[in-house]
Amino acid sequence: MKSALRRPLVAVAALALVAIAARASTRGGDLVGPAPPPENAGTFARSAPDGAVVARDEAELARLVADPAGPRDVWLLERVYRGDLVVRRTVAIHGTGETVLEGTGLGSVVTIEADDVAIDDVVVRHSGRRSTTEDAGIKAKASRVHVAHVRVEDCL
Repeated sequence: MKSALRRPLVAVAALALVAIAARASTRGGDLVGPAPPPENAGTFARSAPDGAVVARDEAELARLVADPAGPRDVWLLERVYRGDLVVRRTVAIHGTGETVLEGTGLGSVVTIEADDVAIDDVVVRHSGRRSTTEDAGIKAKASRVHVAHVRVEDCL
């Protein structure tokens, strides 16, 4: 009895989908989506807003990230920051899109041990090669970690 009821319902659903598709194809002119990107769209480059805290070198980045009373947002320049980074507090690290975090090749490039950390617009490269210790470009060991617009190169 149940299969006898299902067949008409499936047929009605299929007919409705066909009708919707037919209507959409005849309306072609009024279905407008977003404009396509320009031919030279390329990558998105960002810069720090006025008054932002900017880490100018590796030592300053490590100090700002390690300081429990440090800023909530740390901005990076368009350059290479060498060395492995361990994040043990809530912080957002923002690059320019061309900012590079380059590891030592002996472990994870960025290890996140704090909740609510964000990393965006960076290139992460040159992690260690040990799968037994889970070397990685970005190793997240916390909750609510947000990673966006990150390119990973030469990482395990």
